[in-house]
Amino acid sequence: MRHLPGTPTSKPLNYLLLYLSLTMHKIFIIEKDRYTSEVLAESILSLNYEPVIFNYDQSIADALTAVDPYIVIINLQIYKSNRELFISLMAPKKKLLDACLILTSANLVDPESIREYGADFFLFKPYGLADLKSVLQRVESTKCHSSSVK
Repeated sequence: MRHLPGTPTSKPLNYLLLYLSLTMHKIFIIEKDRYTSEVLAESILSLNYEPVIFNYDQSIADALTAVDPYIVIINLQIYKSNRELFISLMAPKKKLLDACLILTSANLVDPESIREYGADFFLFKPYGLADLKSVLQRVESTKCHSSSVK
């Protein structure tokens, strides 16, 4: 096993796990119920991302700035009721949040509506692991916050 530079050889696994936790992209999950969030988190973890489930005991703004996620996956209804918050956090002058935004919903949403919401991607529920993987691969291969929905 290769060791990270500057780490003791007696505990390479601990340092590897620490290194991976620092280098995995964080995906912040904001869903309506805990079960959906946990199932999504397990899928995200299996795809080598670090899932972070939103805790409703704190504000969304505080949680987003504390976690500094690479991607935010949020239920469309929750996003609609917090849209102004996302707009202010992602404003070019402030740029307190620089994350890709993926909306989820069981209702079909046309691409024009997604553009109007300012989202980067959309996941139609129920989605499988292959659907999630596909969207995450598109996130990796494109720049978020572009003017077109992918």
